[in-house]
Order: sequence, then structure tokens, then C-alpha cells
Amino acid sequence: MSISWLHSSDNLDVAYLPAAQMTVHMASTGQGAQPSAQAVKPAMPRKKEMGGGASGKDAPQPWGDSNDYPQRLIEQYSKDPIIPETFAKKTAMVNMNDVIPFQVIGYNADNSEIVQWVNDPEINTFLNNVSNKRYLREGTSDLVWLYNAFPELIMSRDRKRILYIAHQEAAYCRYQKMNDRGEIEWVHINANWPNVVQNDPLTIKRRCLDPYRYDRIDWARQLSEGSFIYPINIPTPGRDYYQLPTHDSIRTSGWLDVHLMVPAFKKAMMQNEMSLKYHLKVDVKYWEHLHGKEAWDKYSPAEKRAKKREWLTEMTDTLTSADKAGLSIMTERKWLNGEKAQYQEFLEIVAVTDHMKEGKYIQDGLEAAANLFYALGIDPTIVGFAGGDKMGARSGGSDKREAWLILMHMLNVFRDPLLEPYYYAAEFNGWTTKYPNLKFRHRDVILTTLDTGAGTKKVLS
Repeated sequence: MSISWLHSSDNLDVAYLPAAQMTVHMASTGQGAQPSAQAVKPAMPRKKEMGGGASGKDAPQPWGDSNDYPQRLIEQYSKDPIIPETFAKKTAMVNMNDVIPFQVIGYNADNSEIVQWVNDPEINTFLNNVSNKRYLREGTSDLVWLYNAFPELIMSRDRKRILYIAHQEAAYCRYQKMNDRGEIEWVHINANWPNVVQNDPLTIKRRCLDPYRYDRIDWARQLSEGSFIYPINIPTPGRDYYQLPTHDSIRTSGWLDVHLMVPAFKKAMMQNEMSLKYHLKVDVKYWEHLHGKEAWDKYSPAEKRAKKREWLTEMTDTLTSADKAGLSIMTERKWLNGEKAQYQEFLEIVAVTDHMKEGKYIQDGLEAAANLFYALGIDPTIVGFAGGDKMGARSGGSDKREAWLILMHMLNVFRDPLLEPYYYAAEFNGWTTKYPNLKFRHRDVILTTLDTGAGTKKVLS
């Protein structure tokens, strides 16, 4: 059969078969299908160094102005009764069930996927590895708190397999400053930031993969080290090294300060406010009347103070002792000038208003709490927040279920980056060649109404 070539290029070959009277279009598999040398790594703009922190090509890039942003955020957030538990709930929702490997083999009439579980021993061993399960929990927590995570991928000795993923605490990690090519080559790991000196002996360095590299698989196989960092994050605008969590607005807006001030103020008020129940207004002439003028005048100032304290102790015991509740006290009147039209009131007992019962600043605390929930991306009804008629008072079963379902649909912003190293391992280990369209997803628990016969059902998400 003769073949006539009509067109040939780096990307497409077109041939004509005279006997069959047909043309054949064939995508080229030559070097033209590969990116150019300049495109192996996308452009990475570099910012000018503004000073501060360590200097030199091997210096880490500060995280925050004082290189202690994660430490300060964790410390401040941990003082609040809402934030840590809310983050814990969101972390639990992201990792509610196992990660499932599957293929999409078709679609139903309603465009829903027809999936088939991939039951491969090697993939199952990888997914069931304890280190990988720990990575999912700990990595999720880092993404929720800091929007940055630093999973370390551990290779086999022959560099042919990714064996498992180790979690590196994000608060302990700092990127090395970009080199002249705009690449971040290393991640510095130290538990003592910001009190770390240049070339600190406690610093551990790991190679850093640029996930945008076209040759990211070959890059890892050629390393002399047996592991490397595959950085993941929740992208935010204008950030090149470290992403800024959107919930940081809790701090910059002042709502975190307000929410912390309310309980601090109430604590101080309870500790420092005099526990006054009664104000006893005593006429100075009462003491002469009580003890006799001649005897009272003979007492020294110290003796007079002692007599007053003795009297006050007796009155306090009478007015406040629980076992004497309901008893009466007696005070005397003295008629002025011997006339019964007007009398001298020696003692007046006034009940002191308990300002703690006024609920001062409760509304301010509730408003601050509501704004915290908004910034954290959690519908307050999920956690049972009862903040008044206009701030999450609706917390019935239906409200919780709908809020739960809405949040479940938004969790992929955390799950996608978490599973990115899984997809890299699948490509590295040859699983995507063995199983085209291999996918990984979390299995979710969906809340249902009781009239369905079950309170929950499991789905892939």
C-alpha cells in the first residue's frame, strides 16, 4: 500500500492512502509534543528583597514580618473558645471517611457518574498506610488553620515508587528564598521559629518540588535524597511564598479582640467587684446612742474601730447567713426634740444592685461570635449557636442538615490540594497508566430525614 505524506509537523502528521481513498491524521509523538526547554517550569515572578530576616541565597523566607506568623496566629486563636473547636469540626468533616480509588466508566441519564472501585493491592496498601492516614488528618488541620501544608513524599531506594507521605508541621516550615531562576529549592524545618539562626544545627532541609514542573516525575527520580516536599496550599491573591488565610480578617478587623475582651472583662469584674449585697448607712450619732455617749467618748480611736467592726460582723451575719434567711432585724428610732412628728433614723439598709444580673456586654459577645463564625466559613447552626433572633437562633434538625449539606459541597477546596500528592504518587508509581482516569475521593456521610428509614447515607465526594 502506497502512502503519500501531505503534511508533516512537530505536532501533526497527515497522510493519504490512495487505495482506500482516505486521509489519516496522526498526532506526532516526537519531541514536538514535549514542552520547550523554557516551558519546563512556568514563569515565577520574584519580589524585590525588602530587608529583614536572614540574608543570603540559603536564607529562609520569613513567614510574616517577624517570621512568626503561624506561632502568633495559633497562640491568639487558641485563647478563643470558638475558633479551635470550629477548626476541629471542619477538619473532621474533611476527613470523615476513607479515601476511595475508582474509575469513572460512564454517566447516568441525569449526568451523575457511574463509578467502579479500583481494587488494586498496591494502591490499597498505599491508602491504608498509617502515615498516609495521619497525613490526611494533620495536613487538613494545617490547611484549615494556615492555608499551607508541607507533605513529605518518601521514595523507595530505587526511586521507582512513592511509598508513603509524612506530615511536616506547617508552623515549623519555611521556604528558602527563590534562587536566580525563580525556584524555591529547599524547605527549612525547625521547631524553634522565629528563634532560629542562619545555618542553625537544628534546621532540617528538604528538597522542594515545584508542582508546576512538566518534568516533575523525572525531577524526583534524579534526586540524590530519598524524599522531598510536595507543597500544597489554599491559594489567595497576591501571595507568592505563603498564603494568607481568609479567616485572618478575624484578627485584623478587631472582632477577635472584642470576643476575647468580653470574657476577660467579666472575669475581672467578678474577681474585683466587691460582693456587696447591702449598703448600711449609719448615722454618726448612732454609736453614742448604742453605747452611751459617756462610754463612747472614752473609747480610743482604735477601740471605736473595733466596736464598729464587731457590729458590722454581727449585722453581715444576720443579713447574709443562709440558715438565718427570713429572720428579722431590729433598729431603733430617736424622736427629735421629744416631738413625735419627726424622728432620727440611725440606720438605713439599702440593697445593692447586682450589675452581673444585667447581662452587660452579652450582645457584644454574641455579635463578635457570629462574625467569627462567618469568617471561619461555618454556619452557626451546625454548632448549635443560639445568638438571638437575628444571629443563628434557628438550630433545628432541618436547619442543621441543610447547613451541613451546603458545607459538604464546599469542602473540596481543602480536599483537592490534600489529594494532590496522591495523584502525584499515582503518576509516579504507574497507577494512572494501569488505570486510565484513576481518581481519589473521600467518602462522605450525608444527613437525611428520618422518614427515609435511615439517618445517614454514604456517598463519594
